[in-house]
Amino acid sequence: PIMDRQLPANEANSLSRNTSDEVFQFIIDECDAIKDDIIKDYSKLGDYSLGITEGGRADRMAVLALRARAALYWASPLFNPANDNERWYNAAVYSKAVIDECAADGRKLATKYEQLWASDNFTNPRIKNELIFCYRYYKNTGGDNLVETNNYPVGIENGKGGNCPTQNLVDAYDMKNGKAWDEPGSGYDASKPYDNRDPRMEATVAVNGDVWPTYQKEPLQTYHGGRNGQPMTDATTTGYYLKKLCNGAIDLSANSKYKESYHVYLNFRLGGVYLDYAEAAYRYF
Repeated sequence: PIMDRQLPANEANSLSRNTSDEVFQFIIDECDAIKDDIIKDYSKLGDYSLGITEGGRADRMAVLALRARAALYWASPLFNPANDNERWYNAAVYSKAVIDECAADGRKLATKYEQLWASDNFTNPRIKNELIFCYRYYKNTGGDNLVETNNYPVGIENGKGGNCPTQNLVDAYDMKNGKAWDEPGSGYDASKPYDNRDPRMEATVAVNGDVWPTYQKEPLQTYHGGRNGQPMTDATTTGYYLKKLCNGAIDLSANSKYKESYHVYLNFRLGGVYLDYAEAAYRYF
């Protein structure tokens, strides 16, 4: 249901569901209605400015990014079974608008993919320029270690396993030459299955033999019977652990002095918009 105003409980509970077309159109219309009125730059508010980039607040760039992402989803086969080409065109146009606005604002891609969730991603200019809209979360003044505690491998002191990437995800990463791992000419070596893969895989997935977290000295043993594998309680059932969004330098050991850092969840980033634009333009043409 679309609720565009405050409703009494009896009216809200009686609303029927809107169609997906109506919901996407509503989101895009709302973005169009506010994109020119919402604050463009929180660091330039005169007496009210803190003089810093407020990546955790919705601004014009965040609105444009939301519009572009909604348009891309609306064009996708799930919501566009008739393959209405105009939807792909709009998704491409809206994504390009974000790219152009970022260029005009001097925004660029981070140097490395894994820097996007580094503890200094809001202060390091090489990183923050790629961030469009983010959700910052931490319990204490100095940050927290909830992501690390919940996702560090079992067998690491205070690691709980948590989200374990699947084989399907690993298989989705191409080789460095752009070919799928099972495509002729990919160069895939079954004896070294993780070599020469898209670098984002290494930044996202902890595999058997990785030294992870980074303060560890012994490589991971994710296989059955290994120090980080089954049948240990809560050990990975897929053979993999999660690196993405984790700060591998946070040491959960009892005698550690570095136990916390700031964390950011990436809602929209420039790199993602480039990928959205490429997909929409490819599908349109």
